[in-house]
Amino acid sequence: MRRHGRRRPGPGHGLTYLFSGLLECGCCGGNFVIVNRTSYGCAQHKDRGTSVCTNKLLVKRTIVEDRLLAGIKQEMLNETNFRTFEQHVRQLLDQNRPDQGQAKRAIRQAEKERNNIMEAIRQGIITPSTRQAL
Repeated sequence: MRRHGRRRPGPGHGLTYLFSGLLECGCCGGNFVIVNRTSYGCAQHKDRGTSVCTNKLLVKRTIVEDRLLAGIKQEMLNETNFRTFEQHVRQLLDQNRPDQGQAKRAIRQAEKERNNIMEAIRQGIITPSTRQAL
């Protein structure tokens, strides 16, 4: 089905909004998602009705996004928090950096094995272990 000249996404491919699914309903704990073109609301109330959640509050998307982004900007972009974040990222990178010596030893070992296999092939020695190594 087309709407405004664009193809509508199929099941499981809904439009994504900035905070959709990240917010939580204060009544039932369900996700607060886009429930119409302009507002966030409780997904449980929208999809399952008042028997599951009685929260029929709708909040304009622009209000939610403007306020949350302002808070994130204030908290994350101050110098102290940015430096803490930067240090954390550097620590993660250092923890995941491979050991250069170990990597070089592994390369030398692989080259040695390759050279042994190539020499066996040159001499016409094709044993089951050579085949497996190939």
